Amino acid sequence: MRKMLAVVVVAMIVATACTSDLTINEASPEPTAAPSTTTEATPTEPTTTTIPPPPPDRGPVRVVRANWDSGLVLSSIVIEVLARLGFEPTEVVIGDHNEGLAPELVYAVLARDQGDLFANGWFPFHLDWLDGHYDDEGETIGDNVTLLQPIVPNGGLQGWLISKAWADSENITSLDQIAETRSLALQLDRDGDGQGEIYGCPEDWTCDDIIDSYLRWNRWMDLEQVQELPGTEPRRGQPGYDAMFEEFLTHVARGEAAVAYAWSPTSQHARAQVGDDTMWLSVSIEAIDIGARDPFEQSPYPEIVREDGSVGFTDLSPDVCTQGPDGCQTGWNGNDITIVGNRRWLDAHPDVVAVLNAIELQRHEASELVAVLGSLDLTEWHEKVEASRTIARSWIDANPERLAAWLDAAR
Repeated sequence: MRKMLAVVVVAMIVATACTSDLTINEASPEPTAAPSTTTEATPTEPTTTTIPPPPPDRGPVRVVRANWDSGLVLSSIVIEVLARLGFEPTEVVIGDHNEGLAPELVYAVLARDQGDLFANGWFPFHLDWLDGHYDDEGETIGDNVTLLQPIVPNGGLQGWLISKAWADSENITSLDQIAETRSLALQLDRDGDGQGEIYGCPEDWTCDDIIDSYLRWNRWMDLEQVQELPGTEPRRGQPGYDAMFEEFLTHVARGEAAVAYAWSPTSQHARAQVGDDTMWLSVSIEAIDIGARDPFEQSPYPEIVREDGSVGFTDLSPDVCTQGPDGCQTGWNGNDITIVGNRRWLDAHPDVVAVLNAIELQRHEASELVAVLGSLDLTEWHEKVEASRTIARSWIDANPERLAAWLDAAR
């Protein structure tokens, strides 16, 4: 099913390209002046200033922008580094509003030479999108893209957040407990249909399928996933998720029953005040073993079960994660946030590959940067993009030794 979807997605890309809906907008990074070095003058010596030459003009590079807020700052950091290597970054976007691309579009765009780099690959979460065929010759998307070293190793966490006040009052430790205790599930029932609602993912994301698998295969019939708010126009992508999470935070602030899918690094995760107002909600290994089955492929989701057989993520303290039957277990793998590129472009720029492979941030650094963006409380997408560029430049300017180390990798 996923491979068939990839073929359909490519057809969409071709159609949008023909109608000029797929556009490339200038990232418009401000020129970065190299710092000057000054030789101290004596009273008898003239003052001389040595200004390093600007980087060579290496032409454009097309960076595919993700359609989730938390990807903006990382993408802007990569764009800033490319600018300092002498490139003119442009961003691949969709439509008149410069919207970013969902994962199923991103990798097909890279494979079709409609983009060069993407800074927000989540692996193993995005592996499925590499299996699709993008042309009639039988080549897969994965044949034409290359994964580089993680920019944030094990930086992408996923799972459920629960209102801490509710969890404490009801002694809730796991999603299993809510699903299998009808009195708890009904506390989440706000539309009166006899099922408790957990805030999930919009339909154009992958996590919605995974959440449905958990509910369906475990026969957790007293719970259902909310993919958009009732009574609103369907909104795909980040806006729909943002609205659901705002409602979740409203219930949390009131100390009410609430469960929501979340991931980090995101501004939503930062605002959730995990450990104070919310907690990561554990799920049992038994539920994972049942719910990890992909209903389309009948094989374990790589987002949950790795090739080595390890499942989920357990490396969180009791201060931020409830202790279920198997301790802290979020139910999703930790993901490496990874730069991905068009294979031909990367082969033509080995020095750039060396720099991109050297770029690395720690999970807490990425979260802090995303939290800065979220704290600005911006609503317009173009404002978030511009703010992310400013945040990225400021962070790089404040960490010159990190930038120097990255750039040295090209030498």
